[in-house]
Amino acid sequence: MHFSSDIKLSDKAIAVQNKMNALREKMFQKDKSLNIGNYYRWRDTLLNSELYDILYHMPKPAIHHAHLTACATIDFLIYLTRFDSVYYSEQENNFYCSGKGCTKDGYIKVNTLRQYWKDSTEFDSWLAKKLELRPAEDCQEDHKVWQSFQYKFMLSAQLYSYKPFFEKIVYKVCRDFLREGVTVVEFKHIFGTLFDDDHKPVSLQEEIQILFDTQKVIQQRFPLFKMKIIVCGLKIVGRDFVQNQIELLLQADKLTNMVIGFDLVCEEDYNPGTDHFLDQIYDLKLRIGDKFAVFMHAGESYQRTNTELYDAILLGTKRIGHGFALSMHPNLIEIVKEKKICIECCPVSNKILCCVNDLRLHPVRSLLARGVPVSINPDDHGFFQSNGVTLDYLYAYLEWGLDLSDLKKLCLNSLEYSTITEAEKVEMRKFFDWRWRRFLSYVRGKY
Repeated sequence: MHFSSDIKLSDKAIAVQNKMNALREKMFQKDKSLNIGNYYRWRDTLLNSELYDILYHMPKPAIHHAHLTACATIDFLIYLTRFDSVYYSEQENNFYCSGKGCTKDGYIKVNTLRQYWKDSTEFDSWLAKKLELRPAEDCQEDHKVWQSFQYKFMLSAQLYSYKPFFEKIVYKVCRDFLREGVTVVEFKHIFGTLFDDDHKPVSLQEEIQILFDTQKVIQQRFPLFKMKIIVCGLKIVGRDFVQNQIELLLQADKLTNMVIGFDLVCEEDYNPGTDHFLDQIYDLKLRIGDKFAVFMHAGESYQRTNTELYDAILLGTKRIGHGFALSMHPNLIEIVKEKKICIECCPVSNKILCCVNDLRLHPVRSLLARGVPVSINPDDHGFFQSNGVTLDYLYAYLEWGLDLSDLKKLCLNSLEYSTITEAEKVEMRKFFDWRWRRFLSYVRGKY
């Protein structure tokens, strides 16, 4: 009945598994409190561990849940601030980007500000701390973290939405995922936020062209690479904004096959529920039929009265973002299994947002034991400085008592529940098998 019971390991894989298990035991013998408490207490230790290196080289076919406006590393955002087109106001605590200069009161070129500091490295560290999501050591309350989390999106918005920077970010993020062994990336994205040097909106066609051109460039070296877009409406902004994203989704459909579906996002317990936008989503489904799917955030909550999971399933969601509240609804567990709805689990995000303070007790661990399909994802890793999805896999491996067959099943789930075509999945499975053998050889050769 185990969720990975269909995975049979070769003798070579069993040898790798034994080595990984020994390394895990060694880490816990060194410090039994590993991974307990504040995320940043152990992050660097984990990123520099042998197990992280091993899992970094493990092929992970697809990412289901990554918000494009939160994927760039903070180091890369700091690099962007070194361009002369970036200004900053300490009073407003915000950036402004334009290659034509800035006349707004209080905004000074960031490179000029660097010169005022005794050490430019210290200035960059100061900026990085503003961009990084770092809750207080004793913080245990998710809503308090969410309040500072929302601000990070506002602070970095100019850097992400300035057209020349957006082009660089999309390429850099995709290449970083490729280095981790990811071949298919399904971004959560909000259309219509890009602007040019005159701060005039960039057209939807231009925005999609950037995405298409980036994919084309990458495919010259990595032909199997695929980028997909799930359009997101912000519940916190309201119905008009959600409707605007729906209309942009319909327009985008005429321009590209990258767009695959729709989602609603924002903190679940403090914003309007899915039912508040129900008529809009139904209208979308009536207008497009089965052409687009919904991939709903739901169950990122511990409120017993939360009905988001019911609404998401009734709307026919193909996957569920986070979904750890599913463990409180035994009837829905059976429906999710029957309908083969995959849970997009984001361990690092759940930990740093104080949704799950001890990952050993993460509800998804019990859902795996009950046979619910799960994939591992990075969510908003740029603000967490987790450097991609590998750390999420490492947390799952360390805290959930997984073995190599479990990890392989999670990797294959990412492929099975992705939105690429069945023919592409067949080709990707062959590629995965080849990369898996290389991964095993790498671990045996180095460790």
